[in-house]
Amino acid sequence: MQLWPGVSIVGSGRNGFNLTNSFDCHVYLIESEDEAALIDAGAGIDLQPLLREIEAAVDTSKLRRLILSHKHADHAGGAAYLKDRYNLEVIGSEHTAQVVGTADEERLSLVDAKQAGGYPSDYVFPACPVDRIVKEGNTISVGSIQLQVVETPGHCEGHLSFLGEVGGRMSLFSSDSIFHGGRVVWQTTYDCSVQEHVASIR
Repeated sequence: MQLWPGVSIVGSGRNGFNLTNSFDCHVYLIESEDEAALIDAGAGIDLQPLLREIEAAVDTSKLRRLILSHKHADHAGGAAYLKDRYNLEVIGSEHTAQVVGTADEERLSLVDAKQAGGYPSDYVFPACPVDRIVKEGNTISVGSIQLQVVETPGHCEGHLSFLGEVGGRMSLFSSDSIFHGGRVVWQTTYDCSVQEHVASIR
């Protein structure tokens, strides 16, 4: 689903547009003339709808990078599969790299999420190595598009947002820092911080 030239949503579950698996976050496709990248990867459950959306939206030979906003399963659970299928460079924060690379379910807050019914009890998060670690002030290139990395902790440790001009519009990909309408979500997880979240939004 193209939002405007250069930006499409190719994944979205029950909390969005029900394009793909119900557990998926919004997965964005960023495209320049000669390169494309995904921001986030969905949960990795029943990947066929996500693959159909990606492959309908872009010539996948242009896909170079998978940029992870944070470690939570609905954003990073599909990373290992997408990395292998499209030979992608995976990019994320140092904390995301540590946790996604080891599939540590405690540090993913996945144990609590499964107990609360947020994911199927038999869901397994596939570990995925992160190839490049980025932090505040770094830039990620997607062809001619330059995305600035902005550290936005609060929703969880290691959370990143990405700011850049895409298709003639200044765009902020803020993931779970801010939802539609300015809504925020605070969870009873070990690394969700109201104070950090407020500071990130400010």
